[in-house]
Amino acid sequence: MNWQNLMQLIAERYNVILGSALVGVYLHGSAAFGCATSASDLDFIVVVDRELSQQEKENLLRILLELEKEAPAKGFEMSVVLLSDCLHFSYPTPYQFHYSQMHRLAAKENKSAFCQRMKGKDYDLAAHFTVIRTRGITVFGRAIEQVFDEVPFSCYLDSIWRDVCDAQQEIEEHSLYLVLNLCRVWAAFQQGLVLSKAEGAKWANEFLPKQLHPIVDDALAAYLDGKNFCCEKDKLHQFTNFILRKIDTLRLKEAAAERYNTGKERSCLHMMIGEKWSKIEIYNEYLKKIPNLLSQINTVEKMQLKAQTELEMLKKEEDNFSRQQYQARLLSTMEQCGVRLQEMTEELRLIQGLKEQLEAELDILRVQK
Repeated sequence: MNWQNLMQLIAERYNVILGSALVGVYLHGSAAFGCATSASDLDFIVVVDRELSQQEKENLLRILLELEKEAPAKGFEMSVVLLSDCLHFSYPTPYQFHYSQMHRLAAKENKSAFCQRMKGKDYDLAAHFTVIRTRGITVFGRAIEQVFDEVPFSCYLDSIWRDVCDAQQEIEEHSLYLVLNLCRVWAAFQQGLVLSKAEGAKWANEFLPKQLHPIVDDALAAYLDGKNFCCEKDKLHQFTNFILRKIDTLRLKEAAAERYNTGKERSCLHMMIGEKWSKIEIYNEYLKKIPNLLSQINTVEKMQLKAQTELEMLKKEEDNFSRQQYQARLLSTMEQCGVRLQEMTEELRLIQGLKEQLEAELDILRVQK
């Protein structure tokens, strides 16, 4: 059964269970983006206009468990949310019920207990709502624009950042997912784009160094063909570190835009105590980061100087194949050091600027005490 027919069947059965309480069923994820594969899952949101009973939750779950053989390899990911929480967005967003493949065993083992505890708030819903508003598909019910309020883009960014913030530790275990997800998260921070994994990969290759292109190309091919993705550990970590550095710099800029928008009037006399301490904590983080950056810059400068010195000495050597290979390595080292120095210098300049702004604001606070 294709995903369109499967989603229609789910919507019809949910309509029988929920009746007039069902506002709509909305598809997001790879199917909505048009790049679903046999290894994908079906991601959808169910919107209701009242809280669900225990029995209704169990009936919704039963439908998914009955249809899991018809689902793609990764099954379903579904959340039930209230219409009021869609129209009046808050972050993290409340949900009435949630199910995904990772909860399959717990749900089968004790449906009643699972349905009782599966309620709370979810940071991921900001990303899901954003995708629904930009690329989502209405399977059943009211039009998307009548149901989902606009999500602040800062919430979307924070939501997708949470998916990759531990990438350095998890890249070897979840390499395919993280390589592609890092690309689309970078695109969101860099250009404000809402992209699929496949679109993110194609976007990233416009900006990545050429030596990192094969990683993205191989990951994208594996994703589209539903195959395993293999890559050397060192290359994976090089790729991850490169993009995380880019995203970290952009996150600092985003934080600056949020906190220090000069177009907004802000009175330090009426600043909330909580906000003041938030600024102090951020200031302390900058104080820790600056010496670390200076140390890294010093180390890279020494590496670059050493490579330059050895290149000068190499000119005196007889020209042969070994000399040419060594020269190529030294030139590559100097180029990489130059790129890294430029990145770190820009990051240092940004942090020092934000630190100075914070110092000015905190000085005003001290004067007013």
